[in-house]
Amino acid sequence: MIYLTQWKCPSNHTALAVAWDEDNMIHDDAVKQGEDVFTRGLLRRICGICDGELHVLHQKTAFKTTEEAQPALKTLEAQNVLSRAMIERAREARN
Repeated sequence: MIYLTQWKCPSNHTALAVAWDEDNMIHDDAVKQGEDVFTRGLLRRICGICDGELHVLHQKTAFKTTEEAQPALKTLEAQNVLSRAMIERAREARN
């Protein structure tokens, strides 16, 4: 089964997500992988949209295998790249 661990603010914006297969990873490892992004300073530990505090949420997806999940995950990743660019452009316009 494929799971999704997300770092979300109270407004439900997702700052970071880790998709993982229960056959190859456990919840704690997914959290550690995500926390490493914050520890290394790659993302701030607050929502980039509303500055809300992030909380870790964990859920099972409808996908049974990584291969089955790949098309949906790639689509989400592309949407997130676009969203991130829009957020950065809005920030630059404010400054």
